[in-house]
Amino acid sequence: MQPARNGPTSLLIIAFLSFIIIGIPGGALGVAWIHIQGTFGLGLESLGILLTASTIGRLITAFTSGRWIARMGAGRFFLAGSLLGVVGMLGFVLAPVWPLLLAAEFVRGLGSGVIDAGINTFVAPRYSASRMNWLHACFGIGLTLGPALVTTIVIDLGQSWRWAYLLLGGLNAALAAIFLVTLSRWKLAESARPSDGPAADAGIMDTLRLLMMWLSLALFFFYGGTEIGTGQLLNSLFVEGRGIDPKTAGFWVSFYWGSFTVGRMLIGIFVDRLGPRALLRVCMLGAIGGAALIWWNAVPEMSFAGLAVMGMALAPLFPTLVALTPERVGVAHTPNAIGFQIGFAGLGAALLVGLAGVLAGRSGVAIVAPFLMTMAIFTFTLHEVIMLREARARAVPAVRP
Repeated sequence: MQPARNGPTSLLIIAFLSFIIIGIPGGALGVAWIHIQGTFGLGLESLGILLTASTIGRLITAFTSGRWIARMGAGRFFLAGSLLGVVGMLGFVLAPVWPLLLAAEFVRGLGSGVIDAGINTFVAPRYSASRMNWLHACFGIGLTLGPALVTTIVIDLGQSWRWAYLLLGGLNAALAAIFLVTLSRWKLAESARPSDGPAADAGIMDTLRLLMMWLSLALFFFYGGTEIGTGQLLNSLFVEGRGIDPKTAGFWVSFYWGSFTVGRMLIGIFVDRLGPRALLRVCMLGAIGGAALIWWNAVPEMSFAGLAVMGMALAPLFPTLVALTPERVGVAHTPNAIGFQIGFAGLGAALLVGLAGVLAGRSGVAIVAPFLMTMAIFTFTLHEVIMLREARARAVPAVRP
C-alpha cells in the first residue's frame, strides 16, 4: 500500500471545481442535442461526428499533457485549458453553420483534455486514492448539472439552447480567473513522486510495447463508449423511440449522471470491503444487468431503473481502473498510460456513439438498447482477460510483460 498523500487543500478544491465545470458540457449535450440537430437540420448520426471533433482535441492534449506541463508549468497549462474552454463555448453560442460548431467542439475538446489529463496527473502523486475518487465524483456532479441546466433553460424558460452554452462560457472564464491568480501555487514538485518510484518515466514507445497497455486501452475504449453512449443516446431513445415526455427523459438522463456522483463518493467503502478487482467485476456485471432492463422495457419505469443501475454500476469503473494503472503497467509507464487511457476512453465514446447513430439511422433508434448491452459485455470480457493475465503473471513472477 502507498502511504497517504495530502497536498495543499486549496489546490485540491480548485481541482474539484475544475472537474465540475468540464463535466457539465458532457451531461448537457445529451439533452441539448435534439435542439441542436433541429437548428442545423441534422440526424442522430451527426452526434458521433460532434463527439469525434472533441475527442480529437482531447486525444491531442491527453497524449502530450506530460510534455506540455513540464514545459509550461501546471498553472499556465491549466489556464490555457480554461481559456480554450471559453473559446469553445462561445463558438457554440455564435456558430451559424454546422462546420463552425464542429470547430468549436474541437477547441472545447482541447481545453477539456488539458484540464482532465493535467489535473489527473497533478492529483495522482500528491493526494490519496480517496481524493482521486472524490475528484471524479466532482466530474459526475458536472455531468448531473448539465441535463438539468439545459432542461431549465430550454424547456422551463423557453430560451434557445445557445443560452446554456453562454453560461458555460462564463463558468470557464471564472475558472480561468482562478488559475490566473493561483499561478504560483501550481507546481509539480519532484517530491510528489513516490519515494520508491523510478528516477525517470518511460518513453511513449516503451509504454506502447506492453501488451497489458493495449489490453487496457481496449478496455477504456469500450468503457468510454458504454458510459458516454448511455448518457448521450438514452434521451433520443426515450423521446424519439418510446414517446416519453422530453422533460421526463431529461430528468432520468440527469439522474443517470447523478447516480455516477453518488457511486463515486461511496467507492471507498466498497473498495475496502471487496477489493478493487472484485468491485470492478461486480460493477461490470451490474452494468450488463442495467442495460438488459433498458432493452427489456416491459414498462417505462423498468428502463428508468435500468438507467439508474447502469449509472451506479459504471460510476466506480474509471477512477478504480486509473488507480490500478501503476500495478498493471508499472510506475514508470503510469504518466503515459493515464494520458492514453483518457484519450482512448474519449475515442471509444466518439466512435461507438457515432456507430450507434449510424445503426439507428438504418434500423431505428430502438437499436440503441441492445447496442449498449453489447458494449457492456465487451467491457466485462476485456477486464476478465486482463485479470487472467495478472493472475498468470503472479503465478510465474519471472515472466512479465
